[in-house]
Amino acid sequence: MKTHRIVADLLFTNEGPPLRGAAVDVDENGMVLAISGEATPGVNDLRVTVASPGFVNAHCHLELSHLKGRIADDARGMAHFIANMMAFRQVHIPQAANESCMTEADGFMWQEGVVAVGDVSNTRASLPVKSASLIRYHTFVEVMGLSAEHAAAILNAGVELCKEFEAVLGPGRASVTPHAVYSVSRELMKRIFSDHPGHLPLSIHMQESSDELDYCRNKSGPLADLFKRNKVSDSDFLPYGNEYPLLSLLKALPPSGRLQAVHNTFTTVDQLKKAVDSFRALFFCMCPSANMFITGRLPDVPGLVSAGARLTVGTDSLASNDRLSMVKELTLLQEHFSSVPTESLVRWATLHGAQFLGLESEFGSVKPGKTPGFVVLENMNPDNPRFHPEVRAKRISLN
Repeated sequence: MKTHRIVADLLFTNEGPPLRGAAVDVDENGMVLAISGEATPGVNDLRVTVASPGFVNAHCHLELSHLKGRIADDARGMAHFIANMMAFRQVHIPQAANESCMTEADGFMWQEGVVAVGDVSNTRASLPVKSASLIRYHTFVEVMGLSAEHAAAILNAGVELCKEFEAVLGPGRASVTPHAVYSVSRELMKRIFSDHPGHLPLSIHMQESSDELDYCRNKSGPLADLFKRNKVSDSDFLPYGNEYPLLSLLKALPPSGRLQAVHNTFTTVDQLKKAVDSFRALFFCMCPSANMFITGRLPDVPGLVSAGARLTVGTDSLASNDRLSMVKELTLLQEHFSSVPTESLVRWATLHGAQFLGLESEFGSVKPGKTPGFVVLENMNPDNPRFHPEVRAKRISLN
């Protein structure tokens, strides 16, 4: 069996502090065989400066890749963004053209070192691309609807689409999940949770904008106006009043469930502490580029950290981002929150994402027996490792 040795000036392992001058022996399939903290130089070593495990993009919408550059970056809020999305969804895109955009996006993520993606789908459009991809996808079949009367039919349609993804990608590779608290009736949410297999992850967009909070509080604001203009019946939507949607949602969540709350741009430290204290299998995903694109605001990352939240990182879609780059997201986070250690950022973008998706036995850390994939972080100083605009992520090829 052919083996390879990767030697890094600095190696993030997520199994302890970063290692300096580390050597990792892997087999031809990329499985870690051994790790040495003091590398003995060899002729055939693959030498790099800074390396980490492969990235896990915890939140993406691959099927929206054809919308790249179609929506103006003006940070006018969620209602404005959704209005644009509704308009573009009415435009027919040939399947071949859509697949080409998704294939390009998938290839970009692979080259940048992404090994797994938590991807949201509303249709089967991404299935052919995922079935041919080298990336491990977990598909969140997203359902929405404010009519209690149609809740059963909506869920059944989601379950059937989920089965279609699993038939091609494998059992446990898809799960039905709610879109957001403002777009799902209490009846549909209850049905999703009661029907949900406890071992699969759930994901939900959470407190992404002030528009969302206004609507959830008393059905007012830009989202209420948008629904009225588009004749969306929301008579079955029950406002949350003064109770924040995140805390209300957790009361209904099955105790065994793994939930990722995505965005959290307007989530407060007090809410976070209550949520983390009451529910342990909870992850908070940050998509900073999309947050800046839609609202011009980032989550309270120091607050998330102080509350003990388990953080993940995603790219969201090309409708709200110019590229599905994990290193771009990490750079944005480090630029705005310079006190966050680089080691923590790497852990959020690798191990925590793998834990959320239930893939930590394979991905997320450098440990014998795992096949984490390896990323070289080009232009990062191993003596002062920081993400900055010149840092580039590149998959380490063993061929």
